[in-house]
Amino acid sequence: MDVDLRLVLNATPEVNLVESIEASLKAKLSSYKIGENLEYADLVKYIYVDFDTGRAFSGIDDILAFSLSCKGATISRFGEKVALDLDERLEAGVVRVAASA
Repeated sequence: MDVDLRLVLNATPEVNLVESIEASLKAKLSSYKIGENLEYADLVKYIYVDFDTGRAFSGIDDILAFSLSCKGATISRFGEKVALDLDERLEAGVVRVAASA
């Protein structure tokens, strides 16, 4: 599972925001159980909220692009998902978070 996220930050983002969002997305991906489908909407939450602590991140102004690639498919909007077989499990691959001011 690869993730590509492009953000616009506000004038006063929290320290290490990009790294914190990357860690949050990786933690969510690692939490998936065998056979659990990947739904786009399930990961969007963890751009804004730390998966491990539940704390809201501060400093995101806008999301320019967010896409998830898995099993040869790329999803990039609400309502889309990647169905996994009953014996498959997601593993985090490359998680790219890029930000501009």
